[in-house]
Order: sequence, then C-alpha cells, then structure tokens
Amino acid sequence: MKLIPKTPLALLLLGTTLGVWAQNNPPIQCECCTDVCYVVQAPPGSYTYTNVNISPGTNVCLGSSISAAPLGYRTYTTQITRGHWEVHTADCLPDSWFTNLSQTFWTTNWWVVSSPGYSASGPYNGGWISFQPTNCGSGTITFYGTFKDVAPCTTQPTYGGGTISISTNFYVANVQIVEPSKIVPANGTTAFTLTNTCGPVTWSVSPQQPGGPYANADGTIVAGTNCGSWTVTATSTVNTNCAASATLYVVNLTAITDGANPISSAYSNNVVIVGQAINLTAQTCGGTFSNFLWGVDPSTFSDYSPNDQTGMVVTYFPLTNSTVSFYWKDSGSKQVTVSTVCSNIPFSTSVTMSVLRPTAQITARTGNVGVNSLFGDLELVFGTPTTRGITNPFTLSMPSGYYNSGNTGYFTEWIQVFTSSVRRYQTNDGSWYRMQASGVLDTEYPDPYDFDDPDEPLIPGLLTVSASDSFDTTLMFRPIWGKWVPLRHVTWSWSGVATNGVRGWGLQTGGNTVNPPDQDTTTYPTWIGNWKDYLFQKEN
Repeated sequence: MKLIPKTPLALLLLGTTLGVWAQNNPPIQCECCTDVCYVVQAPPGSYTYTNVNISPGTNVCLGSSISAAPLGYRTYTTQITRGHWEVHTADCLPDSWFTNLSQTFWTTNWWVVSSPGYSASGPYNGGWISFQPTNCGSGTITFYGTFKDVAPCTTQPTYGGGTISISTNFYVANVQIVEPSKIVPANGTTAFTLTNTCGPVTWSVSPQQPGGPYANADGTIVAGTNCGSWTVTATSTVNTNCAASATLYVVNLTAITDGANPISSAYSNNVVIVGQAINLTAQTCGGTFSNFLWGVDPSTFSDYSPNDQTGMVVTYFPLTNSTVSFYWKDSGSKQVTVSTVCSNIPFSTSVTMSVLRPTAQITARTGNVGVNSLFGDLELVFGTPTTRGITNPFTLSMPSGYYNSGNTGYFTEWIQVFTSSVRRYQTNDGSWYRMQASGVLDTEYPDPYDFDDPDEPLIPGLLTVSASDSFDTTLMFRPIWGKWVPLRHVTWSWSGVATNGVRGWGLQTGGNTVNPPDQDTTTYPTWIGNWKDYLFQKEN
C-alpha cells in the first residue's frame, strides 16, 4: 500500500461525490475531528480519439465547405482511498474505505487544417467545425486535446492527464478549363487547356453522335464529320461531382451546291449546257464564314442583252460572296473552286462540271453582184431576182444526257454586224459623198432572216455609186431559261461599182466571197451603233 500526504477527509468527500460505488460515512464527532486520506489505488482515466467524421466526405470540390468532428471515448478507472481517523477517544470510528470512478476532464481542445496554399485553426468546443480551402490538393485536419484527472484525496485537477490527437486526410478536387470555347474544322483535332486543376480527369463530349466529335483518353478532341456545337466536359476522377465544361464548335465548308444539292453526278447537276444559268452556293455549317473567293474556269459571262444600238457581253460577276452566278459559253471540263475563312481557319473545296454544247453547221450559199431591180428600184445589189446574195441554212442537234433540269428546249437567232462598210456616190457636179461605218449592227436585232441582199440605190442624177461591205453573221443559241451564246459564224463581203453612162446604169466592177465556210465561235457579236443611222457626208 502506498500512502500519500494526509488530507482532511472532508475535502476528500467533497471531491468524490460523483461515481461512488461504496462508501462509509463516519459520524461527525468532536472527539474524532482529525482524519487522514490515503490512496490505496488510483490509476488515472483517459480520453481516446477513434476517428474523425468529415462531411460531405474526404473528397470534395473546390469551393465546398468541409465540416469535421472528432469521435472518441473516455476511459474510467476505479480509485480506492482509505480514510483514517486520529484516535482521541475510544469512540472514534475505525478506518473507512472509499471506492470511486476517476474524474477525467478536458483542459484544452483545438484543431488545425493544413493544405496547399491554405491553413486554418481554432479552439474546439464540441460539435462540428467548418472550413473552406481556397486551393485544390491534399490536406489534413488534426484535432488535439489535453486532459487531467481530479486527484483522489485533494480533489484538485492535478492528477494524471496527457495530450492526444487524431488526423484525417481530405482531398480538394478542382477542374478548370482555360478556354470557354474553341472552333475546330470538321475532321480536325484540338485540345482544351486545364488550369488550377488537381488530380487526373476524364474527357467527354455531349451529346454523342455517330461521326463525332469524341474525346480520346489523352484529352485530344477529334471533331469528326458533324457540324454544330457540343459540350466538352473534363471530370475529376477523384470526385465526379467536380467538373468543368467548354463549348466546341465544329465548322466546315461542306460542299459547293446548286442551292439545294451538292454538285455531283449523284444529283445529276454536274452536267450543264452552254448558256445555262449556273448558280452555286458555298455550303457552310457550324460558324460564321467570311472572305469568300471563287475561282471559275474561263469562258464565262454574266449577261448578254443586246438591242438595236448596243451589243455588249458582261464578263464581270462577283466572286467574293458565299454564292456565285454565271454562264459558260464553251464546252469542256470546268473546275470551280471556293475558299473561305472561319475564325482564322481556312477552308477550300472544288467541283468539276461538264459543259455540253450543241452541234451546229451553217451552209452558206452566195450569188452575184449586179445592177438590177431586186427590190423594185434599180440598185447596185448583191443578189439577183432569182438568186439571193447569201443564204445561211443551218442544222443544229442537241447533246444527249441530262442537263438544264431535263429540258432540252432551245431558241436560235441571227446577229449580223458590219465589220466595215464604205458607201460612196458621185453627183453630176463631180462631188463625192461618203458613208462609212465599222463595228455597227446591220439594221435589226435580231436579224429576222437567214439571208441577205445588201444594196445601194441607183438614183437618177448620180454619176457613180460604189459599195464595199464586210459582215460577220453569227448563229446564236439559247437554252430554255438561259442566255444567248454564239455557236457558228460566217464572215463574208461584197463590193461593186456602178456607173451611169449614155445607156444608163451599168455594173463596172463587182465581187463577193463565194460560199464562205462557217466556223465555230465563242466570240460574242458586239457593236455600238446601227448602220441605218449613218448618213452620207460630202468628201473634202
């Protein structure tokens, strides 16, 4: 038995009123007022932490608050003391034995949080404590506590005690994507940039569609063949509630179309005929495109609208829009290209079209130059009452196949232009008068006839009349809904001089092109002015 210093029993009783198992209460006697407390056995109690409750869990997303509380228990021990009364009289009681439970209590409690770029601490007074890390990564929360026991005989908190602690780890996950959106061409690849991100992530694209886009395991985004916008998501593998999203725009120049369908043999729109309207569209998808530039194989035009005064072909048409419209005037394999830009990403595509052309033939037949009354009055004329000056019968056959939406209807017309014309006459006083023109229309557009008998009237009172004309006669073709294009032409001329002598008018000289051959042509007849508006002027 171990003895401790004497302690008044009253103080002992005062400090052991809780948890008493067995107790003898001695009588209060004046004769027995002095007592001594002896500790028989008094192992100290203790506290033990078992674990830490953490909410919402040990893996959270950045920005979430974490609450934690320690769990544990207190261990009680059995303490036995002996009360001894100093004997003053024979009536004093014998020694008494007291059995109580240890009285352990906390003296200080606190907590400490440590994580990357963040720390916190504070007193712990029970319940839950809360904190909110400002950075992602692994962290630790530790609870500390110191405790003491009440001394069995002195009732003072000076007995036993110690310091305990318990820690638990937590992980703050975060996913952050730098780019809010990206634009990528179809079949291209891209990757989004992560920042302030802790731990591995998985990538996904939604909604999922056949043909893409889709995400590879390494985070590469493959655009695939579809156009539009998708959501790209990076998800933490530590906590799937932690994710970040961005928008993926897949853009493309998909095709050159006729406004409805891509130019392709599958849609029977890649074969056209000369003069057919070509209206093409650069079909784009997924974004805003600019800087369009078309390239078209030559022999194109945009308009030909002649009249009695002018015949001009317009070859200019805009090439910097998303659409282009034009006509071809010759046959062959033609390539059309278009380039454009979307968000500094260049695109280009091309198609090949086949242009057909009718087969035509002009069989020109000519007569002779003479002085006769073919038109009722006496004239210097190319032609006779029985034989025209020139006739231009022709044949034309349309190509086979599907073109112009299946419509093989067409129109033809004649255009005749003076390449040069000089007419002169001499009056009785010896004066000469001249009418001269070049590059002008021969009277009417279109020429209503497939023949011609150019002439110059022989007026009484004149001494000499001469004519020298050169012509370009063109057979024009126009498909239904189309524009006029040249097919074949004949160049020819005639000249003559008639004099008024004693016996009247007679042919002095005359000549003409004989049965001129026709030629293929894609050159438009052009003119400014009309031959009928020219007048004779006196020569100096």
